[in-house]
Amino acid sequence: MEIKEELQLIEYAKAGDGDAFETLLKAYLPMMYKVAFSYVKSDEDAADVVQESILSCYESLSQLRKPQYFKTWLIRIVINKSKDMFRQRGLSSEFEQEPEQGEFDSGYQEAEWKELLMGLDEKYREVILLHYLEGYSASEIGKLLRISRNTVLTRLSRGKKQLRNIVEFCL
Repeated sequence: MEIKEELQLIEYAKAGDGDAFETLLKAYLPMMYKVAFSYVKSDEDAADVVQESILSCYESLSQLRKPQYFKTWLIRIVINKSKDMFRQRGLSSEFEQEPEQGEFDSGYQEAEWKELLMGLDEKYREVILLHYLEGYSASEIGKLLRISRNTVLTRLSRGKKQLRNIVEFCL
């Protein structure tokens, strides 16, 4: 989606256009799910977080002052809702689901990637997900997470090192 088109959709959505809001969310659902999953570590909980985030976004969209930061604002909502659920449910910080045994399918690689990410400390998983899977720059991640750009770069470096160690251990 082009920036002009996105900004126009945001303005329409703020004015109460449900179709514009739906179009925006369809574009961001995969990203929202990935961020939520990185915190809550289960498909069902991630879906709940996304649903709660959509509702929260809809209810407070009129408060968004700078439409160009919609995506950043939306991710912040998902992160906050994920952390709320994590605390409320007392979810474990470790990846608990055992992969199912069976034939190779298209979701196998995605499951492996999720499992690798779950092996990382949360602070590293968070920046790696936002940088490599969602394409955010270190400065943007810093603003999202309210940490300095240098802290983001350090966490990216340490996270990659942890990932490398996990992969080497598995081989």
